[in-house]
Amino acid sequence: MRISTALLSVLLLAAPLRAEEFHAYYTRLPYEQTVLPEVLAEVPASAAREFRRGAIEDPDGQSAGRSFPDASVADADTAIRVPVEKYRQQSEIRWGRYADLVVSIDGGHRLVFSRQTGYLPYLETAKGKFPVKRLVEYRDDPMCLCSYVRLIEATPQRIVVHWRHVPDPTRVAMTEVIHELFTVTPDGSVTREIRVGRPRLDDFGDPTNVILHHIRLTQDGIVEQSLTRGGPAAKFDERSTGLDKAVDAAPVRQEANEGSVVRLTFDDSARPRGNPVEGDASGGPAEGVAVANARANQAAGHTTETVSGTRCPIDGNTTLWKRGVSGTALAFDGYHSRVALPADKLPKIANELTLEAWVVLGAYPWNDAGIIHHAAGKPIGKQEYKHGYRDPYTYRPWRMQGYMLGIDPYGRPIFKLNGQQVGGGVLLPEETIDPDTTLPTYRWTHLAATYDGERMCLYADGRLIESRPATGPIEAPNRALLIGLNGDPQQISDPVSHSDYAVNNNLPLVYGIEGLIDEVRVYDRALTAEEVARSHRRFSPPAEELASPDLQRRILPGEVTGEPAPHFGAAYTTLKYHELWDNLWRPSPYRDIVVRFDSVPGNVVFWQGPNFGSGWVTENNKWMSDQSKEIGGPHGCAEHMADKRGRFGHVRLIENTPARVVVHWRYPSIDVGYVFPGVNVWVDEYYFIYPDGVGVRFVEAVDGGWHDTQFLSQPGTTCIDNVELTALSVANLRGETAELTWAPPNHVPPNPLKDACIKRINFKSQWKVFAVYREGVEIGQWGAGEQSKHTPDPVAGPWNHWPVGLNPSDGRYAV
Repeated sequence: MRISTALLSVLLLAAPLRAEEFHAYYTRLPYEQTVLPEVLAEVPASAAREFRRGAIEDPDGQSAGRSFPDASVADADTAIRVPVEKYRQQSEIRWGRYADLVVSIDGGHRLVFSRQTGYLPYLETAKGKFPVKRLVEYRDDPMCLCSYVRLIEATPQRIVVHWRHVPDPTRVAMTEVIHELFTVTPDGSVTREIRVGRPRLDDFGDPTNVILHHIRLTQDGIVEQSLTRGGPAAKFDERSTGLDKAVDAAPVRQEANEGSVVRLTFDDSARPRGNPVEGDASGGPAEGVAVANARANQAAGHTTETVSGTRCPIDGNTTLWKRGVSGTALAFDGYHSRVALPADKLPKIANELTLEAWVVLGAYPWNDAGIIHHAAGKPIGKQEYKHGYRDPYTYRPWRMQGYMLGIDPYGRPIFKLNGQQVGGGVLLPEETIDPDTTLPTYRWTHLAATYDGERMCLYADGRLIESRPATGPIEAPNRALLIGLNGDPQQISDPVSHSDYAVNNNLPLVYGIEGLIDEVRVYDRALTAEEVARSHRRFSPPAEELASPDLQRRILPGEVTGEPAPHFGAAYTTLKYHELWDNLWRPSPYRDIVVRFDSVPGNVVFWQGPNFGSGWVTENNKWMSDQSKEIGGPHGCAEHMADKRGRFGHVRLIENTPARVVVHWRYPSIDVGYVFPGVNVWVDEYYFIYPDGVGVRFVEAVDGGWHDTQFLSQPGTTCIDNVELTALSVANLRGETAELTWAPPNHVPPNPLKDACIKRINFKSQWKVFAVYREGVEIGQWGAGEQSKHTPDPVAGPWNHWPVGLNPSDGRYAV
């Protein structure tokens, strides 16, 4: 929706009448931003490396894909970049009117957070400018790509300012952030708290990762009073380490002497808690050396492979123990979490093989993903990827050398061996997924795969689900055995892009299993069907635990209760989605904004998940969001949705009164390869939100364009679980209306009112979301061109990579 710029003028905060007043205000200081083309050109290369983080190398130092002589490694390793010369032809970085922040101190001096210094504050007095000391190492960010400053609190007693910056503005790692909080009092005293992002969540939350700096602002400059490295920081959300978290472990079940050559029980967190071995109420032998070893593993992020006694590192953001089918299980986030058993510790497996594990899926993976992965996958080059535009609806399994027990992108269990596969398989455009072949989410499942030199067999919950003839010795690569994560990058399945450039719009990513894994076994022989069934029975938990695993549900954080709030207003917060996703980030306590109403039982949510685009949330947590400003880049659409690592966009609360809330959202239109199509691709949006649940949206300095109204389906639901088939009601200014009805399979209705500028989204909720545009806008339904052939849902798709998925894709069919 668009309004006159005249309306925006009411937002400008009045200049102080008296210089000695204690207050803070946003402004835009007279400063021309520096443009550094070389820095912008560095970002895509950094992103390409980040997407491949977690890929492993063979002991000879070669990447895994090179074991295939026809692999197009060069294609996989090349990042598309905008020529530096193009950036040099542009000189302006667009800024809104709240670019800088000033804190006015009693006595007439000011603490200034300016773009000119990348928001490192300086004291300004009649005697000059005095910069605040730099206390952590970081590369300057003169374009303020990743740096921003926000006014968190302003009262007569204190002012709190949050400055977010990064160690290197060209990198897109989600964990590399620096948060600085400045608490200022009227007498010029300042308490500065600094926390630096760390790869491990426990290190980020550790009290020793806090710097406390006490200074005083005077007319003569800055006086340092104390500097402490390490200690509690009250404003940050302290998170306990995995060692301190109580784990409600299941009884550790007695094991038969089944002769596995690799065994990972993940019980390192169970037995130190005093959980008895089943049948041994005292837990006697569990104490002593076993307890000490388990505590050491738990603290260091390791787990023990119990056959060889090898301590295996648990890579990822954190070591997250959960209740397992026996003792404890490990949680995996699908992007970074994995356990690795080094190649030199692996037993030789030549002619026969059995793999087994228990798994809970929180979501299906982006493509074929390994629970147990001792394989090397061939990277797909541009020529081989031709099906991405010639035949986009055909799914083809990922070819691999070695062996893997895993899940395909539709939730079907798969077993790969020597380039052959049972389970899953090619999915043609006219085929839909048989639900009987897929694993349910949020339920424990036992999977097993066997090879006896003549046949490959795949089992689920002790039952044979598929087999095929196969012969030959097992050809495993000389690399680590991985649990929960693939060792090679690969494109996602079901890409939306149909053009010759489809491969550019769907970049390789290292991904894996999102959920829980427990009781992993590898054998150098083929178990019989009865032995597989017996193993399933041995560890199968009670029925109530089977369907209620220790895995948080994915519930969008609309923060609704079904009732209006006590008061109208907005607040900074950091919303919780589910811990596997939340653990990927290193936020401040003030990352998101929620607007609540005292007359409407819904909220407006500006959350990291949709990259801070507004979410208009009904009383039963149905979400309407919007695509916002879109332009083009070398990797497809360039828009706020593409910044999946959360590097550049942010929201700020400008005004919060009983009369209205004003929120400022700033983001760049970049593509999924993190290419800036130009220097001046920044967008400033302002939301004026009123107590009756109505808001006015203004997109500053942007002419034309188009926007997508989108609704978000909760994980585990389909589109038609959330919206009526008569999904849209439209009206024009003459009072004419029309009801638009979708119908299976894949029918999208036309809009008979070409001059309609009002629409209502008919959620399955009591309260609906509506939008009113300026006269002359055309409301169209273009989604018929981007629907999966594998589902009859007429409103499905195409973006199940968004809002919370991290795959670098310009679109993926929702299936």
